[in-house]
Amino acid sequence: MIIKPLNNALENLLYWLTAISAFLFFFMVIAGVGSRYIFLTPIAWSIEISRLLFLWSCFLAAALTYRKKAHIAIGLITDKLSEKSQLMAEVLRQALAIAFMLLVFVAAVKTIHTLWFSTLPVLQISQGWLYIPVAVTAASIALFALEDLISSALKIQKT
Repeated sequence: MIIKPLNNALENLLYWLTAISAFLFFFMVIAGVGSRYIFLTPIAWSIEISRLLFLWSCFLAAALTYRKKAHIAIGLITDKLSEKSQLMAEVLRQALAIAFMLLVFVAAVKTIHTLWFSTLPVLQISQGWLYIPVAVTAASIALFALEDLISSALKIQKT
């Protein structure tokens, strides 16, 4: 199944992008606060870059959380189903996740397109950069869900 190695590479990329953006976010907040209170001179762009890095790290981490199945799930009903029914419920859940993530992806791309020529006041970069992580996360989760859907569907065939 080609999607598994693709998703493994995507997971690795997301991991490093999340780690780097989270580290840079932390560093920028410390530098901004230190500059403001120690040197009495704020770094003008530290707030905008911190906000950008925070969004990137949070959204990319959400995709990783989905991949690792570390998100909150309530199995009150599905836990009482037979194994085959649980797999069928899993296929439905993954199909719904894919559909929802595709809707989020389309909305994010439209928002990016709308805001692309609007710039952040200090950094003078496109406001679209604030919404790119939403599209990246939606696409990533859709790919991860597709892998899970295929895996569950194959398990149903075996039972």
